[in-house]
Amino acid sequence: FISKAEVLQRKGRAGRVRDGFGFTLLTQNRFQLRLQAMPTPEILRCSLMELMLSVLSSGLQPSCFSEALDPPPKSRVDQAVTTLRATGAVEEGVRPADAVRWSREEEETWFVITPVGQCLARLPCDVRLGKMVLYAALFGGVEAVWTVAATLTHRSPLASPFSESKRAQARAVHCAELLPKAGPPSDHLALHTAYVKWDEARKNRVAESFCKKSWLNNQVLQTIRDIRNNFLESL
Repeated sequence: FISKAEVLQRKGRAGRVRDGFGFTLLTQNRFQLRLQAMPTPEILRCSLMELMLSVLSSGLQPSCFSEALDPPPKSRVDQAVTTLRATGAVEEGVRPADAVRWSREEEETWFVITPVGQCLARLPCDVRLGKMVLYAALFGGVEAVWTVAATLTHRSPLASPFSESKRAQARAVHCAELLPKAGPPSDHLALHTAYVKWDEARKNRVAESFCKKSWLNNQVLQTIRDIRNNFLESL
């Protein structure tokens, strides 16, 4: 649920031009007793890997997070550094003699960004997905990798209706049209198959009818296409 501050902020939009009403889909009891007063800062609820990569790219060190208005727990900072080191985006280096100290804490280890990390910092996705995309481009990988990465960055285009009967019908269509007839099934390759078929239907200007028949979300597929194009432009 959103916070009380966000409820009141949205309520104020109703009266910008004239008197209006703001409807919120929660009870008064939940609003008074269970909602937190202010939203959780993004630095406390999102992954720090991308932000950590930007911080290290600018010459700062992980200890600078302790100076934030809402500093994240040290365990999350350490986890982000560990993941970046595991992906090859960051490595230990030598502290420059003229390095500016941005934190009161003494840095035990000086981290520097690698050439791979510099490339990953430019990709609009999770660092681990970015490495997959980058290596696919370097080694001439199939385009399915870019589609899979774009889908995992956004969300699945497979429609999931509320009705149990329609949900079973959609599942049957997905299995029949997207999974390979021979060989082991793959969720990721099924998503790529869905994108390829949708892209062909889009070029023939029948994307809407194709999505309705195949139980796919046309708007999600358009977003996946945009993300995929961003990958290609960045690469």
